Amino acid sequence: MTAAPAWVQDEPLPASAAASGGLRYELVSDQVDLSGRQPLWYRRVSYTVLRDNALGDAGQVSLYYQPEYQQLALNHLAVWRDGQRLDMRRRAHYAQLRRESDLEQGLLDGSLTLNISLPDLRVGDRIDYGYTVAGSNPVFGRGYYDSYTARYDVPLGARRLRVRYPAGMPLNWKVSTEGFRSARQRVDGMEELRLDADALPAVREEKDTPSGHDTYGRIDLSTAAHWREVADWAARLYPQGFKDPAVARAMTTQLKLDRADPQGSMQRAIAFVQGEIRYLGLEMGVNSHAPHAPEDTLRNRYGDCKDKATLLVALLGLAGVQAEPVLVNSSPGNDLAARLPSPLAFDHVVVRARTQGREFWVDATRDREYGTFDARSPLPFGQGLPVRAGQAALVDIPYPGAVTPEVVVEEDVDIAMARPRRQARFTVTTDYLQGRGDDAREMFENQGAEALGDRYLDYMRGFYSQLQLDGLPTVDEADPARLRIGETYRLDWHPRENDVVGFPLFQLQDWMKELPRTARRTPLALGGPRLATQTVRVRSDAGIWVKPSRQVIENPWFRFSRRVDVRDGELVIEGEWERRALWIPPEGVRRAANDMARARELLFFEHDFRPNPMRSIGLAPWLYALAGVGVAALLLGAAGWSAWRGGLGGMLYMPYRTAQKVFEAPRLRTLAWIALGASYVLALSLYRAGGSLGLLKQVGWALLQWGVGWGVFWGVLRAVGVRLSFGRLATALAAGMVPQLPLLAGTVVATLGSVAWMAKPAAVTPGEWPGMFVMALFGFAGLAWTVVSTTASVAVASGASRLRVLLAWGLTLALGMFIAGAALFVMLVARAAG
Repeated sequence: MTAAPAWVQDEPLPASAAASGGLRYELVSDQVDLSGRQPLWYRRVSYTVLRDNALGDAGQVSLYYQPEYQQLALNHLAVWRDGQRLDMRRRAHYAQLRRESDLEQGLLDGSLTLNISLPDLRVGDRIDYGYTVAGSNPVFGRGYYDSYTARYDVPLGARRLRVRYPAGMPLNWKVSTEGFRSARQRVDGMEELRLDADALPAVREEKDTPSGHDTYGRIDLSTAAHWREVADWAARLYPQGFKDPAVARAMTTQLKLDRADPQGSMQRAIAFVQGEIRYLGLEMGVNSHAPHAPEDTLRNRYGDCKDKATLLVALLGLAGVQAEPVLVNSSPGNDLAARLPSPLAFDHVVVRARTQGREFWVDATRDREYGTFDARSPLPFGQGLPVRAGQAALVDIPYPGAVTPEVVVEEDVDIAMARPRRQARFTVTTDYLQGRGDDAREMFENQGAEALGDRYLDYMRGFYSQLQLDGLPTVDEADPARLRIGETYRLDWHPRENDVVGFPLFQLQDWMKELPRTARRTPLALGGPRLATQTVRVRSDAGIWVKPSRQVIENPWFRFSRRVDVRDGELVIEGEWERRALWIPPEGVRRAANDMARARELLFFEHDFRPNPMRSIGLAPWLYALAGVGVAALLLGAAGWSAWRGGLGGMLYMPYRTAQKVFEAPRLRTLAWIALGASYVLALSLYRAGGSLGLLKQVGWALLQWGVGWGVFWGVLRAVGVRLSFGRLATALAAGMVPQLPLLAGTVVATLGSVAWMAKPAAVTPGEWPGMFVMALFGFAGLAWTVVSTTASVAVASGASRLRVLLAWGLTLALGMFIAGAALFVMLVARAAG
């Protein structure tokens, strides 16, 4: 505990400050002195307790430093109560802790935390403390680099930064947020920089902001004006290959590093560093930025990113591959180009290699990668600084479009509709590539297949509430480049329930979250794989028909497509998700949200599996029906031409006048009887397969029916006063039935010459429906047309009025219906009695 250094200036507290969470922060002030042998950093913080629920946080103060090259001094620790200053330095409780915040990530930096607990703290107290940290990391040599947070997630009455430095020192600074004013002055031969802001509001980080985005703002200080200075500094730290020839020879032999096979050698070297050198960083002192020698990394079999990168570069050099480490920032959303040149802009190291005219980028800290270079995930860091002397600028790290999917889901669904209960069986196979299945692998290893099955079943029941497991999931790791998980499920439902079944692209839905439509100030992070596909294949005994469709929704940040069709009797639904960026800029969020909403509507496809016979008719029956209509139309056209020429075809269009000609011209009478015979043959060809009688019996039965029918009509005509001979009536009826001929010909074509279904109407198949429709249409049309034409021909033959003949037709039909009804009644009574 010492007094504040003499160069420290006392900062006045602001007149007012906003409060948040029961605390009011009046001041955060940083002062830096660069005039001495080592940098000195002084910080003062002042805040007031406004509510009792804030006492817990207010009473704990944590001070951080690096004991290897820094010394911490507490300058003052006071509580102001009712206008009186209480010195708490002797009363507070102190604990020095070693908290390695990145231990779980395999990083140890040796930092210490001085934890201070304040006793007797009350609501209304103002805590005011200041401390000094002397020293900086010697790895920076004569350079000075630092970065301070500009704003916080609480309101701040005043934010101050003051820097004293020699007039000849090239100190550069940059503030990445608004609200700060700057001033430079020379005091006692020293340059002094001041950056001040008042009444800063709290920063509210928006949801799903990329972790590397500069939400709070930074105040960067650096003696480097250009990236070249940072590259030159780093180049002095990195070893240039192996120093021990024996180690180099041993690794050349072990990994078969061959200058004649540079890409194969590179594959083996990368596999060795990624797979056999575990990740562990001992980043104390200069090793926070300086790598260990590759021989040390080999001997230890561990290293952090810079150690593994240095080792990989050394190995590639043995194979004649030109390579160098590249400094990057691994936080998504970080904009290196907007940073002040400084080593602190970087937190990770990768490798750039060049051989045979190609450039390869490798992250040696990844789990071992398999497959070709093109199939591996590109590095998502945007830009980097190659570690080589004279490197003047950042370089772009390529991020090409995905070549192969990182996740492939194949789902097969078999639906049985003919069972007493409906049943669907689901088989899901998911292939994870490029390390995407690590979580599933870890859960399977730690908890087993049963726990994994329960987890997956809970997830799938979000889509099918009655779903059941049909076996435990399986994990296949036979291919080291792929993790395959198999799942099987069963779904049963009653026929009385809805037969509409939905098929979600559930795996793609996990990454296609609903996006906010409100305006944003910060980018919006996008997660999930760069490319993933899900294919659903559905088979059903009910038959499937859908209209093929394909939809594509794309923008600069993502692309989604869905295709639906039927292939070989299977319903096939294919979905593909491509993430083209790591985040969406604020100005593009509204467009992306609208596109995502449209894409999400395509993630669910429903199909009605209730039997629909129309779907199974096929094209051929409709073509035959259309051909039958065409034949009838052609013959009707020919009849029109005949009518125009004064021929028998006039019975269709001007029956009365044509009937007069029939009884005057023997040729027309002969043609009428020929047309009747042709109609009889066509009708016989239709009905021949409709009953069980032989052909001769059918002919005799048909002649008997026609004879009896004509006789009844003749009798009814006489009853209503129409007198003519039976022979003259037969000729009139033969002529009057000419309209039947083209319609019967069309019916024969439409039904393929067979109406076997008439013998068993219940056995009619959907394929016979088009022909039945044409037959019914032509049958009713033929009956009406025949009644009109025969009425005219009988009226001509008898000399009676057409109205009287039409009355006879009506009575005949009524009598026929009465006789048929009576016969049916007798049959039913006899059957009931028997």
